[in-house]
Amino acid sequence: MEDKKTDTKVDRYGFLPENQEKGCDNEITEIEEEKNDVKKELARIRKENARMEKWKAMISDWSSYANKTSAKLKRRTRKGVPDPLRGTIWQMFANSKDIPERKPGVYEQLMAQTDAPFEAEITRDIARTFPKHVLFKEKYGLGQKSLLNVLKAFSLYDHDIGYCQGMGFIAGLMLTYMGEDDAFWMLASLMKNYKMAGYFKVEMPELGKSFYKHVTLLKQLYPKLHEHFVKHNILASMYASQWYITVFSLNFRFDAVVRIWDVFLAEGDKILFRVSMAILKLYHDEFLTMSFDKIMKKFKAIPSELDAERLLQVAFSVKLTRKRLAEIDKEYDENRDSEIMALC
Repeated sequence: MEDKKTDTKVDRYGFLPENQEKGCDNEITEIEEEKNDVKKELARIRKENARMEKWKAMISDWSSYANKTSAKLKRRTRKGVPDPLRGTIWQMFANSKDIPERKPGVYEQLMAQTDAPFEAEITRDIARTFPKHVLFKEKYGLGQKSLLNVLKAFSLYDHDIGYCQGMGFIAGLMLTYMGEDDAFWMLASLMKNYKMAGYFKVEMPELGKSFYKHVTLLKQLYPKLHEHFVKHNILASMYASQWYITVFSLNFRFDAVVRIWDVFLAEGDKILFRVSMAILKLYHDEFLTMSFDKIMKKFKAIPSELDAERLLQVAFSVKLTRKRLAEIDKEYDENRDSEIMALC
């Protein structure tokens, strides 16, 4: 009996489509769709190549943009970093190559250690990390081995954090754009310079603070939806935990994920709250017609529904300043509102 062989197609980010096989009845339609897809892809490539030249010029004079607030850098980042340059630019945004602890051989020494308390837990979780990406889909393949190496090394590097579920998606995201050593130091920079350690330490202090800001902003920006969630006892922790812990890298469409990460690495965590509020704004009217069960079901469906361009467009329209976030932080630290806390 002859083996049936099918070509495995992946999208531009390396993900397998939801359904590889289509019926013969749809063959003509599929051919037409492929022609249209090719035209769109060629147009996208031409546009991205032109943008790449602008980014390469900025890279060659990076100090002029990195050491001060650059409107040009912010504008171009918000449009999306060209994908072939993402690994390089992300490391430049995060200054991961300049971490004082980064010395030759450190990563290799950590990886070589045999006594790693979290290794079994990491190994169990690895198969759940981007299982539809070609890099990670093969059990014990190169991608899964690289992910194990990075997470194991980091658990030994930072004993205060060790390992926590959710870190795999961040490390995995980095590995789609860079090698193990660079991904490891990106993880170190994220924990230290982007306050992400607070999402993974035992009591997750930063997550509680993020929920408080989330609910405060929801009440301020969308009072009707806030009251509706109060009525149906919808807590932020029921739907937004993974948004903040993984910076939207879990289940969201990858084109949206990388665009959010572009801005997060360039501008900081304000984008997390803008995106959260944008999601609530986009589904505001729909949520108001729903009861508890339907709301929770909808939250599960949202990540795969959202168009990246539309999501970011609405997110950037959300009126939010660093000053306002700092005010909410201060309130959380000094005089927490019990009503807000009850909805976290």
